[in-house]
Amino acid sequence: MTLCHAGIRICAYSFPEEDPGLNLYAAFRHHLNYRLARFFNRAKTSQGNIEQFLRQGILQGLNLVHHVQFRSAYTMYKLVDATTNEPRWQSGVVNYSLLNGVRFH
Repeated sequence: MTLCHAGIRICAYSFPEEDPGLNLYAAFRHHLNYRLARFFNRAKTSQGNIEQFLRQGILQGLNLVHHVQFRSAYTMYKLVDATTNEPRWQSGVVNYSLLNGVRFH
């Protein structure tokens, strides 16, 4: 058995998450927005309670620098739904020498 590419130098591969311009928390602008939405979602907080929490402005009093991206449960869930879209760099088609058109996710 001979290997047709034996001895060929492997080029460096850059990982998408190493790109400083890549937002791993997209569609959220900041990881704190993502973490807050994740907390509400995991705790199964009702939309009414989320609305009440956001109306009270508690977060603005705790952190004067960061402003929450969403102002209602509706906009928060729209962002959550947007995160489920499949990023381009996580899926595609690979053509191997023995098998073409292999999809990966």
